[in-house]
Amino acid sequence: MTEKGSTEWEKPYRRRTVIVTLGVAGFAGCLGGGDSEDEPTPTATPVPTADPTETPVDTETATATPTDTPTETAEESPTPESTPTPQQEGPTEAMYHQDPRNLGVVQSPRSSPPFRELAETWQFEADNKIRTAPAVVGNTVYFGTDGGTVYAVDAAAGSERWSVGAGDAVRSSPAVVGGTIYVGSDDDTLFALDAETGREQWAFDTLDSVRTAPKVVDGTVYVGCDDRNVYAVDPTDGSEVWTHRVRGKVRSSPAITSDHVYIGRDSNTLYKLDISDGSKIWTFDTEQFVRTAPVVADGTVYFGTTDGDPTTSGGSLYALDTRLGETEWVFDEPNDIAESPVLADGAVYAVDTNDRVWSVDADSGNQNWSFNTFSSIRAAPVYVSGHLYVPRADNTVSVFSDSGTQEATFSASRAFRSSPTVSGGTVYVGCDDRTLYAIGEPSAD
Repeated sequence: MTEKGSTEWEKPYRRRTVIVTLGVAGFAGCLGGGDSEDEPTPTATPVPTADPTETPVDTETATATPTDTPTETAEESPTPESTPTPQQEGPTEAMYHQDPRNLGVVQSPRSSPPFRELAETWQFEADNKIRTAPAVVGNTVYFGTDGGTVYAVDAAAGSERWSVGAGDAVRSSPAVVGGTIYVGSDDDTLFALDAETGREQWAFDTLDSVRTAPKVVDGTVYVGCDDRNVYAVDPTDGSEVWTHRVRGKVRSSPAITSDHVYIGRDSNTLYKLDISDGSKIWTFDTEQFVRTAPVVADGTVYFGTTDGDPTTSGGSLYALDTRLGETEWVFDEPNDIAESPVLADGAVYAVDTNDRVWSVDADSGNQNWSFNTFSSIRAAPVYVSGHLYVPRADNTVSVFSDSGTQEATFSASRAFRSSPTVSGGTVYVGCDDRTLYAIGEPSAD
């Protein structure tokens, strides 16, 4: 990890041998967690599916590293802020798709973002395309670029606070918890950075690119990797808690509940893993890749599938019972769903890689409405106060009401392939034109 304008820091360790260079703030959470067993756990459990012809579970493994006995922890302390800005006070932690369960809903915003008119508040020029979802904590926006840089930008003014190099492209949307940023890179590394300075705290080395978004819950970091592993990592020192090996790249960001991890792989499977040791509970096989982040709520897990080719048709939206992994419903109308769905107010919202926005009843799987944007959609939407913000590849961000009416648009010079983030009445979104945009209401003059 290299700080812009400074000498390179040596990585404090190679995976599984850790030297902590800076302290990490204490971790807690609201979802309960567990630690691992001493020995690898065999996983030859039958696969529950709705299809009786589905193949049985393969012989993948979960390897656990010994740790102390798990304990319940209290609610997290607020994240320390750097250089406070009175005009802007954001949340104290942030993760991709808004929370550990990936609901995609901005909960109880302090002020509503613009709905009927969108105007640029400021723009920040980065070194390359921005395809990560920005994370807003306190008064700072954090994001990564295809140029291999992680940035911290003032949320009110749009000025740079710091930037550091990550060795290769950053397609992993950062999580910011307890004063630390967790982010992966194509340099085959999961980094922990100090949120105030960008200084590296530790680096966890993998065997391939880390493009999924880390989730940090109850003192553990969970992340998937192109090396066909799902990792649980100790946030205090970057040591491995457990690893679960699968048979395909993991481009699906995890969903975390009190006891389980839900995650997909490119070889057409959704997994439910035990959170304490990574052992497999069930798998559900599909006919396409599972690249969306699963959404988990009220005993159901929702996810989409893609055939990996945005120019062809071949994807579905699924709802499974979380207990057994059995099908509740399947919605087959979309062409291809590679981006994470949103669950809000009894509806599942999904974007079609080819061109459509879909609203489906969460209980029945029946279509509520669809909207043809006539544009590829290559990033997940976000929902706030009855409105859905959708980034599009035709250089546009659209705002839809929950009834399917397009109420406003914002345009740039290149495609939007960054999932938007909303904080304090402002929409933050990255663009292929190398720009981070802050979007708000038009000025009075």
